[in-house]
Amino acid sequence: MHKSRVERILKDFSEPNPKALTLIDRSALSAETKENYRSIYLDRIDRMKIR
Repeated sequence: MHKSRVERILKDFSEPNPKALTLIDRSALSAETKENYRSIYLDRIDRMKIR
């Protein structure tokens, strides 16, 4: 696989998906749980970034 293709694929997984954030915000979870879930999600996204 070419390096540019790998980078493009990883980029898709290293940026927060607005739909995922919307689902978290609209869920029936408590405000505290939503905040924790959002934090965990964004932390995992951050770990996927190419450095």
